[in-house]
Amino acid sequence: MGMIIRKKYLGELIGMIGTPDIKVITGVRRCGKSVLLRQFADWLEYNETNVNLISVNLQELENAELLDYRKLHAYVCERYQEGCHNVVMIDEIQLCEQFELAVNSLHAKQKFDLSLTVKLEDDMVRFGSTVTNNEPHTIIRELQYPLVADLNL
Repeated sequence: MGMIIRKKYLGELIGMIGTPDIKVITGVRRCGKSVLLRQFADWLEYNETNVNLISVNLQELENAELLDYRKLHAYVCERYQEGCHNVVMIDEIQLCEQFELAVNSLHAKQKFDLSLTVKLEDDMVRFGSTVTNNEPHTIIRELQYPLVADLNL
């Protein structure tokens, strides 16, 4: 069975490329957030020139040490490439304790285009509810990805 391309949501992500917004894809467990993020990465690799994708899936055991926010931050910073469109995609960011510190620091550098997936916890977005940042330029754009069956999205 092939993947379903969710054109509406993919289009929203594409429309936010190059903005200072932190793109946060939220939804319940197993609704397709990771698939949407991968489709966005595929679109970027095919359509963008000079893109440097820094992709991390925190569910994979080989990334277990990146569950420490300092190591996650260092990992992303080490992969920065001058002169490229540096796109950071972190899947299941909520698994990293105090991830807000790493994300805020990466955002403050103004060198990365950030996209994250976050599992909804009791209908609350942990990221949106716990970030405290006095910098007025920080914008978090939430793209809520619903659990759907046969809807044409």
